[in-house]
Amino acid sequence: MKIIPISLMFFIVLKISAQTDFGAHPMGQNWRIIATDEVRVIYPQGMEQKANRIANIINYMNLNNRMSIGKKRRRYDMVLQNQTTIPNGYVGLAPLRSEFYATPPQSNLALGSIDWLDVLAVHEYRHVQQYINSIHGLTALEYLIGGELSLAGAIGLGLPDWYVEGDAVITETALSNNGRGRLPFFTMEQRALASAGIDLKYAVNRNGSYLRTVPDQYKTGYMVLNKIRKDFGNDAPMKIMRKSTFEAGLFWAFSRAMKNVTKMKAREMYDVAWKEKKDEWADEVLHLDLIKTKSITTPNPSVITRYRYPRQLPSGQIVARKNSFNKTDALVMIENSTEHILTKIGINIDAFVSEGHGILAWNELTSNARRNHQNFSDILLYDTKTRKKKKFTSKSRYFSPSVSPDGSQVAAIHITKDQVNQLVIININDSNDKTVIPNPDNYFLSRTAWSEDGKSIISIAKHESKLCLVKINIADGKFTTLTPWSIHTIESPSIKGTKVYFNASFSGIDNIYSTDLDGSKVIQQVTSVPIGAFEPSISANGSEVYFTQFNHNGYYLSKQKLDIGQQRYITIDSLRPYPAQPTMAMASEGGNILDKIPDTIYPSKSYKGMFKGFKFHSWSLDPLDNAPSIRLMMSNIMNDLSFSTGVRFNINENNSISYDAELRYARYYPDIKLYSRLRNRSAYTFTNVERLRLEDFQELGTGVSVGIPWNWYNGNYINSVEPSVGVELIKRLNRFIDKVPAVDDNISIWNAGLGIKRLRRMAVQNVGPRWGIAIQANYAQALSGQSNAKLNLQTKFYLPGLKPNHNMSIRLSYQKEKLTNRYQFADLFTYARGYSTSINDTYKMISLDYGFPLFYPEIGVIGLTYFKRVRGNVFYDYGRAEYYRYGSTKNFISYGGELIFDNTFLNAVPISFGFRLSLLNTTDVETKRKFNIEVFSSLNF
Repeated sequence: MKIIPISLMFFIVLKISAQTDFGAHPMGQNWRIIATDEVRVIYPQGMEQKANRIANIINYMNLNNRMSIGKKRRRYDMVLQNQTTIPNGYVGLAPLRSEFYATPPQSNLALGSIDWLDVLAVHEYRHVQQYINSIHGLTALEYLIGGELSLAGAIGLGLPDWYVEGDAVITETALSNNGRGRLPFFTMEQRALASAGIDLKYAVNRNGSYLRTVPDQYKTGYMVLNKIRKDFGNDAPMKIMRKSTFEAGLFWAFSRAMKNVTKMKAREMYDVAWKEKKDEWADEVLHLDLIKTKSITTPNPSVITRYRYPRQLPSGQIVARKNSFNKTDALVMIENSTEHILTKIGINIDAFVSEGHGILAWNELTSNARRNHQNFSDILLYDTKTRKKKKFTSKSRYFSPSVSPDGSQVAAIHITKDQVNQLVIININDSNDKTVIPNPDNYFLSRTAWSEDGKSIISIAKHESKLCLVKINIADGKFTTLTPWSIHTIESPSIKGTKVYFNASFSGIDNIYSTDLDGSKVIQQVTSVPIGAFEPSISANGSEVYFTQFNHNGYYLSKQKLDIGQQRYITIDSLRPYPAQPTMAMASEGGNILDKIPDTIYPSKSYKGMFKGFKFHSWSLDPLDNAPSIRLMMSNIMNDLSFSTGVRFNINENNSISYDAELRYARYYPDIKLYSRLRNRSAYTFTNVERLRLEDFQELGTGVSVGIPWNWYNGNYINSVEPSVGVELIKRLNRFIDKVPAVDDNISIWNAGLGIKRLRRMAVQNVGPRWGIAIQANYAQALSGQSNAKLNLQTKFYLPGLKPNHNMSIRLSYQKEKLTNRYQFADLFTYARGYSTSINDTYKMISLDYGFPLFYPEIGVIGLTYFKRVRGNVFYDYGRAEYYRYGSTKNFISYGGELIFDNTFLNAVPISFGFRLSLLNTTDVETKRKFNIEVFSSLNF
């Protein structure tokens, strides 16, 4: 087993992330830049207004909002992306840069009423402040040794993710009039656990679970840091951060820092904060006047299951969206307490499903195969009468589709790349026949629902960080507000007769409400539940409301009589005021800043050039026991040009030194690599005598490779195809054959490769893809008449097992390289398990694996490792080696089992390690045994 040093773990994380993002921007984009003292905003032409707003927010925070984070500052780069439909934003290190994906989420539940880019600017800039103010003590030493790459590792070890994200959520909540910290949806999971009397241990809350609902790092961090600020002062978290990052890299640095400031360790502080909030939530529920509901589906106590968006068909059955920890999304029909699958739903980020005239509509994601910073949101339709599914739009940017009552049209929100929001009506028989409804104030629109007469669309409008339910007349485009503009969450409108039903946060808990379509703004509360009620729809006869409820086992479907006597009239003035979760940070940080931001228009200029922002950002030490190395890395801001170089000391070969350098460029369609390397080699080969000889030599290689990495997703499958071709010139120096000097020589090589994958996405508990295929083919051939050649083929099939979480795979492998070849390529073949590496001319192999979960310990060991899952794997390998010179073959058969532990180390790095017992049909040449016990590990990213 190879032990991976901590400093390498984060290098691997960043490297994996960078592979799919490298060269990801579509060609032809015209980029511009705004440069201020604090930030350089790089944005596509046409997004000037958004870019200026972001720059103004960041500059204002830099000048006015540092009291609980520190005084250090550093200008950084922020790239605003407008070609994506997946809402996201992040701050990364190596190099320090941030990216905002401009298209907002359709659901208002998670983020509330704040403008999407406003909340991104506040939240993500807080991360920048955290990182810069963490550089001192051991963190500064790590930064000095390894640059931003090592800084990322130091901060990852010094600060738990719940601290980083919780502090940022507090900031976005304190500096706005809304923010996640105020939303009942934000605390819904915690309130459900408290209601069920479940106390999650700190280790489980920090590392997650395959079995149960666990609040994420945002929610945990907000709860714990609020408690700390309340009891020990608003700047107490900053003191903890400074002490922790000063000792970053040492075991239990954060817990020591926590105890130094609060007299409690991290686990103890979590327990105290949880108990206080649990008691508070229990007291709130006692004072609620609840209305009885009836479950349509029964919560599954053994597997977290989510039913969403119940809809009644004209035939009377209920259809809903369903997924679980062991199964991916599907549409199911529920009738007489039984259910069956109508169709599977592909990869998506939004649970919205609508129904009209027996036709169901929803969104799925697709992507640009070559440029994954361009993706799409397409409409899918399923006809429950014909049982047929069709992809209604292609490479589009439509959201929240709903089918008209007569089944002839689809209404959807269209968001252009420049963030123009439009309501579009599309002919269901011809997706090119469409009508665009004007939106003169460019309200951000979310969700759609048709009136029963088909003459108007109800949607949710967002403007200046407030939400309102609106009715849009299709004929003349007139907007009528149905609720007052409010900072309360509004979501999921549904129409019955003259009323619109929706869920909102008016009571401090998400519940179902109704109001009139005539614009009276009279609001009635329909449900009163303890945790949350969402996504209403009314039965065909108008007597019941179907909706989604939440508890600690997930989402389930409920219904309730529409009893006028139970409904309560409310006014906006009587609504429960925010904050639902008070925090002293709201006053101490200075309060809402979003209406104080200047509207400065900064000068901008074109942002062009291959080397723009090209700089060294990291220099890593890789202290592997047998081959320590030093590497320098640089890249540009657009992440389409990179350079790395390094020196490696090979202890196994008399402390010899090897060097390498690589320049990579992917702005245009191909991904081009230029490289040079000097390395030491050892290989077995036949010479003119009838025996193997060991050849030692130095290898100086210079080459170029060109590849086209296509990666895309559609339906339930993640796909990739990557052809590549390259040429390398190799000079072999200082050759020795069995320690006897030999003549140096030159070899010219061309190589070609093709990788193909099509893998079905996995549910949370699945141990492997239930369907899929992966093919990898590589061929290398010497040029100039030389006979050296090597072929390597591997195909792996993924199949479902006997149970949902089981996985079976079949791997077929083939390698051919003659031992008589003058030059031997590096051998990366996977041989039969349990045997030593086989020397051969040809090797054929078939492998069978069957994996399955065993149990879920959910046990932490003093903060060093967390046992999340234990799984098993049984295998059978059959290998057949051929030896041309001797005209013989040899079989290598092994079978056995693996016990694999899926762990999180240091509460940060997911590593699986396992023990393998291989039983061999023949005695292994090197070990002289007919069995072998191995320890192995792998990173789970």
